[in-house]
Amino acid sequence: MPVRGRLWQEGWGTVQKVSNLILNINVYIADVETNQFIFIKSVDIRGNTDKSWTRGLNWLLRYYLKDVK
Repeated sequence: MPVRGRLWQEGWGTVQKVSNLILNINVYIADVETNQFIFIKSVDIRGNTDKSWTRGLNWLLRYYLKDVK
């Protein structure tokens, strides 16, 4: 997707189950033209509940993704 006249970028995420209590959400954004990562961030969440997922994703949005341009 083009972002405000910038180069084409693509993003994706993964989830790693570290244990029954700990999960890790990873987010990646790459510049398609240069094939370079421009953003890699990770958040650990405790508990596999809707509340813990919501809090983890909100953290990513509030503190990491808001500054991606």
